[in-house]
Amino acid sequence: MDLEMKTFRAQSADPAENPDVVRWWRAVNQGFHGERLSDDRLARMVEGSYDDDLLLRGVYDREIPEPGNPNRPVATFCSADGSLNVGGRTLLPARLITDVTVRPTHRRRGLLRTMMSAELAEARDAGLPVAALTVTEGSIYRRFGFGPATFETGVTVQTNMRFGLQVPPAGGNVVLVDAARVQEYAADIFAVFHQRVPGSVSRFSTVPTHVSGVWDFGLGKENRRTRGAIHLSADRRPDGYVTWEADRQADQFGKITITDLVATTAQGYLELWDFLGHIDLIEEVHWRQAPVEDPLRFALNDPNLYQVTDYRANVWLRLLDVAAVLQARPWVGRGTVVIDVSDSLDLVPGRYLVEVADGSARVTRTDQPADVALDAAALASISLGAVRPSTLQKAGLINELRSGGTDNLDQLVAAPAPVWGITHF
Repeated sequence: MDLEMKTFRAQSADPAENPDVVRWWRAVNQGFHGERLSDDRLARMVEGSYDDDLLLRGVYDREIPEPGNPNRPVATFCSADGSLNVGGRTLLPARLITDVTVRPTHRRRGLLRTMMSAELAEARDAGLPVAALTVTEGSIYRRFGFGPATFETGVTVQTNMRFGLQVPPAGGNVVLVDAARVQEYAADIFAVFHQRVPGSVSRFSTVPTHVSGVWDFGLGKENRRTRGAIHLSADRRPDGYVTWEADRQADQFGKITITDLVATTAQGYLELWDFLGHIDLIEEVHWRQAPVEDPLRFALNDPNLYQVTDYRANVWLRLLDVAAVLQARPWVGRGTVVIDVSDSLDLVPGRYLVEVADGSARVTRTDQPADVALDAAALASISLGAVRPSTLQKAGLINELRSGGTDNLDQLVAAPAPVWGITHF
């Protein structure tokens, strides 16, 4: 078997000028069991690749016999540079990884490990402190040092006659708009959200087009079912939006499924929900990306109208520079802890002294005895504060080497604000 790995980028937005990119996207689409790509959909994908400067990585089997195509990759891997909010309004550069596939005929041959190892080493050497991805299969990526670091819930909110908020919304205004208008505001509103919310990951340029229904990448065409509304602050500035689809039969109450909801203030968040809760002929609203700590649950007159239907990890992180990530995030209290990190890819192994004071930390290599030992994936999970070290200790993923070491780390690493990311990629 003659396998070759190569990387490339779209040189323009024109599919005719990017045959390798077209074949790469066809392989990705096949890997995720999508229907055959139309010319319009391929054009959108090539345009997005160019606009976001995606680095496309493919593995090719040059010995594939006819009628197979040796110029279509048997494995795919995509990355781009973005940012991660680690708290305290600090955005860290991050390598975002997506569209990972391996053809069934070429599995168990180390192709994913080859691509991932090359990507992470290149990102570290380029000075990127962290890599991030979201997953379809959660059992795959821990072996590469990724750990789940942000979480989200699926919720159903009953919007019958009992729906209402304890404190009536005041000050802002929700404006119903053609969903296409949301595209004009989505990127700017999300940029403010991203700057304010720990755990947020930057978005690709195609997201506003998708969530507004102008071009639904899942459908491969305009989504005419998408509806939208924009929240205006007291001074009439757009500072939030929601898009959704309604499902209703004649003479029946229906349901709404939220496509995207972004609010830059707590008031705007609740006012968007108050708007959704009072849409006529609707009896329930579904959302798959609600925060784990959701103020809506407590704002409702009847909290039993709020039901959690799902809980899942969203963003998985992989630390490439331990000191850079831990020093960038806010800390709590005062104290020191020594952590011993093992790393199967040999990117960040070693012992680190974390000295916390005045809301920040100084992280240095050390030979001091360690208080706790953990692998790179466990370190990634606790790095933003959404996961308690003591929880991972009980799961067998952190080894306490000094009595009280885990409790001490619990107190120091706790997140000062809720950690939540709404980006999927």
